Amino acid sequence: DILLNDAGRSKHDFLFFYGLCNSTWPRNRVSAVRHGPYKAHFCTGPGLGGKGSLPPLPKPIIWDIPLLFHVEHDPSERFPINDANKMPL
Repeated sequence: DILLNDAGRSKHDFLFFYGLCNSTWPRNRVSAVRHGPYKAHFCTGPGLGGKGSLPPLPKPIIWDIPLLFHVEHDPSERFPINDANKMPL
């Protein structure tokens, strides 16, 4: 629908991502949510990070405070805009 929309905008304000971050994370639980240019990760699996302010994550992590990214400035989601140095890696 967005590709055929002349305005180039989705009709939805939020985009929810579901999936397994680890074997205890239910498949029907939100793992990330995007609103406008921002995306919050509530859990992350291996592969996120590396070559940015986050080191490569060797195992899934469930975050007490979600990692927040500005995906228009950082489409690879390597530099959280909240302080990753204070996050429990």
